[in-house]
Amino acid sequence: SGESTDIVEVVARSREAGALTVGITNQEGSQLSTAAQHTLLCHAGPERSVAATKTYTTTCAVLALLSAFLSGGEPLRDGIESIPDLVAAALKCEEQVVRVAERYVHARDCVVLGRVFQYSTARETALKLEETCYVVSTPFSTADFKHGPAALVDRGLPVIVFAPPGRTSADSLELLQWLRENGADCLVVTEDERVQELATTSIRLELHALATGVTPATLGTGGRNDPAKDVRASLAELLAPIPYIIPGQLFANYLALYKGLNPDQPRSLTKITRTR
Repeated sequence: SGESTDIVEVVARSREAGALTVGITNQEGSQLSTAAQHTLLCHAGPERSVAATKTYTTTCAVLALLSAFLSGGEPLRDGIESIPDLVAAALKCEEQVVRVAERYVHARDCVVLGRVFQYSTARETALKLEETCYVVSTPFSTADFKHGPAALVDRGLPVIVFAPPGRTSADSLELLQWLRENGADCLVVTEDERVQELATTSIRLELHALATGVTPATLGTGGRNDPAKDVRASLAELLAPIPYIIPGQLFANYLALYKGLNPDQPRSLTKITRTR
């Protein structure tokens, strides 16, 4: 909304101190857009749901676009052109999500895991589960999880893992094997068959358009002697949070419905939150 007082004050004071300030908001003329030196609009249209979804996704896209222009990254700009195809492909998982969500209708708490760019996916999914399903959801980076939070794992604990193919695949496989041995109920969102085999249940994505033609089979296998493949693999990992959040948001939506809740009108929440 661009109306959170604490964020607006931080931006205003940073600008007064001489910092370059950029506000990303969906609301033209908001307090944030006034306080910041520069404004990037999401152009998502009206966000009617209290638990915002499309403004999250468009914010990710705006950040990717900003990164592309700051770095002069022509390959990244080309990759961003594939986002509509990625989203369309990710939306095809909806029937899977409907089936999977019913399994967790009695869940009261869970852990949500992702690494590198997928950590943001884990945090957003956890927030949606808390907002719409009233499930206590704790997000962690998979890199940090075994440093202490792993003590939370008990038999039957729901653990949601976002595990796209790529450079973190080996770590995901190792962690899932450990979770399985310790009795966790693992729901995995992935394109990788090896990861899927270790899951209790899974949501399988087929993102063949991901980042200029990189397919799941080529990710994680880019040789050091093939810079072009390495660039494409890096782009795929950078853009993956945009399609990967879709099953997370759909899961929260359908789980709320199975629980008899209205995901568009969570209790105790308002569309605009003003905090100091």
